Amino acid sequence: MSNRKEFGGIDYFRVVAAILVVAVHTSPLLNISSQLDFLLTRILARIAVPFFFMISGYFVVSKKSYQISSRACKKLLFYYTIAILIYIPINIYAGQLEGVTIFSIARMIIFDGTFYHLWYFPASIIGIMLTTWLLKNHSIVTVFIITVGLYIIGLLGDSYFGFAQATPVMKETMDFLFIFFDYTRNGIFMAPIFLILGVAVRECKFKLNKSISMIGFIIMLICMVIEAIYIHELNWVKHDSMYIFLIPCMFFLYNYLIQLRCRDRIDLRNVTLWIYIIHPIVIIAIRGFSKLTNLTSMFVDNHLILFVTTFLCSLLVAILIAFISKKKENCNLKRRAWIEISKKALSNNIMEFKKRIPESCKIMAILKADAYGHGDILIGKYLNQLKITNFGVATIDEGIALRKNKVKGEILILGYTDIDDLMLIKKYNLTQTLVSYEYASLVNQRNLNIKCHLAIDTGMHRLGINYEDKELLYKIGQFKNIKLTGVFSHLCVADEKKEESRIYTNLQLKRFENCMNSFDKKNHIEAHILSSYGVLNYPQGAYDMVRLGLGMFGVYSTTQDINEQDNLMPVLSIKSKIVLIRELNPNEKLGYGLQYTTKDYTKIAVVAGGYGDGLPRELSCKGRVLIKGEYCPIVGRICMDQFMVDISSLSNIHVGEIVTIVGEDHEKVIRVEELANHANSISNEILCQLKSRLPRILVE
Repeated sequence: MSNRKEFGGIDYFRVVAAILVVAVHTSPLLNISSQLDFLLTRILARIAVPFFFMISGYFVVSKKSYQISSRACKKLLFYYTIAILIYIPINIYAGQLEGVTIFSIARMIIFDGTFYHLWYFPASIIGIMLTTWLLKNHSIVTVFIITVGLYIIGLLGDSYFGFAQATPVMKETMDFLFIFFDYTRNGIFMAPIFLILGVAVRECKFKLNKSISMIGFIIMLICMVIEAIYIHELNWVKHDSMYIFLIPCMFFLYNYLIQLRCRDRIDLRNVTLWIYIIHPIVIIAIRGFSKLTNLTSMFVDNHLILFVTTFLCSLLVAILIAFISKKKENCNLKRRAWIEISKKALSNNIMEFKKRIPESCKIMAILKADAYGHGDILIGKYLNQLKITNFGVATIDEGIALRKNKVKGEILILGYTDIDDLMLIKKYNLTQTLVSYEYASLVNQRNLNIKCHLAIDTGMHRLGINYEDKELLYKIGQFKNIKLTGVFSHLCVADEKKEESRIYTNLQLKRFENCMNSFDKKNHIEAHILSSYGVLNYPQGAYDMVRLGLGMFGVYSTTQDINEQDNLMPVLSIKSKIVLIRELNPNEKLGYGLQYTTKDYTKIAVVAGGYGDGLPRELSCKGRVLIKGEYCPIVGRICMDQFMVDISSLSNIHVGEIVTIVGEDHEKVIRVEELANHANSISNEILCQLKSRLPRILVE
């Protein structure tokens, strides 16, 4: 599927589906009109659960990726187990477990659900397993035909039950099936068709536009209403979860939703799931409260108020659970050492750079080398929320990783990509840099019409075509099988303040400007030459786009470059914990090589983190950390997984105390540039060495 899609439409409709599920169990319009309530709860609301099945089909079920399906089933099983445990006390109180057999318990758990709404979880698990297995052995078309057949059988045990009872063979078949379950709206007969519909929408190359999708949905919905009224008039219905026209109805609806271009709302996913799980217990709580307070006529007998109260209370509880779960998840990530990424600082830095460039100039966020150690996926997704849709990476693998993790927008590979990998450029909708004329010719010969940016060498002599080769630049611009969308160069001394560097940088800018006439003005080609230091020191060189890397993260290469007037805020903090405290006598040696000797009675804290996490070994006996707002020196050699600090000057320090290796604590700061200075390096290198075993956590 195209990775350029945004799925905000799907996420927002989750809320609509959750509202419809609550409506089914509260009958909100019953006091107003039984006919209207029937229309809402017994017909229109039946799109809710198939919608959730289609989400699973679209994102989870695949002919190739069985591992994803397995993970999804495990996650559903986890939530199903929690839900079962939540409702066991209610089952016991209601006497629903009296006289049950092992067979009936197994039937409830596997098919019917242990509470009236929990059937969705086993249905999803069985449906995903069944559909994935079918896809492994058959084409999508064959699987679709099989699942339609299963759905027809399900119809005969659901809304077309009366029709089946009129035929002896079908009656006997249904009687046999109902030995194993009470409903055919389960993982065998109902879920697979909507799961495979989700797969079909994803895999289909021909996409319906929004207008046709909406018109189709409305027509099919009207047909479903007519169908439902007709079969109810015939008194065929045993249950009314399944209709014939529900299938095309969902196909058109889902096609419409995936085309709504609004940003993803991941937060809504867990919230709506918890609304689904807990809303029946909220209904029970409201009924109990109303009975105790003699408010039954207000909160229970009035179905509209019951519906509104149930949904709002369920929503609040779901938000609370999601918040606690997120907080617990972050706490779990802070068990040892970790990196915090400040959303506030990143947003601030983007705004500060925007002030320096024309309003029409775009920002290309450089996410190579794991976004300079900040976490490319984490940063990419948050920048999408800030409306940044241009990214730069160094390798094709970095670009594919961003695409697979739903980072939206143009992704430019700034380096070389093997010619044999160009099909992957096409598949993942990436943009390739043309590093030479020979390379551009080979790309053109492949006839893939991939998007490309052309690199021009204006004096760095790294990648690109020499600025003097105007004829070659023009020829590349005329290649028929390359979609040239950009041209760029790189300033090699834009960070230096000396006069010689300023002269050379201005010369590079002039050379780049002279190259612009080599390209056809009819084709809009975006030009970019400024990186972070370029924007800070030569903002007049901004063209259509600027490339922000280190500066976007509020970091300079060296301590000498730091300029408080730039108003940039460091985005990254490295934190850890004290794992052990010990007291040493005077003249005791410690650490590898016994490089440190205590002068007095010394209190030493062992801190989690070392060169195995990317901390420079050169900080040994030179660096410092912050604990409770006080600087504490690093003593002894830094180990692979721990290092030691002198905390003799501190009082009331305990194991588990937070240690700031990089960042701010009580208005005191340790910057990455300081670490780079101790390591005789630059900040870029220090950040790029930070290892993946340090979890990255977004903080406000």
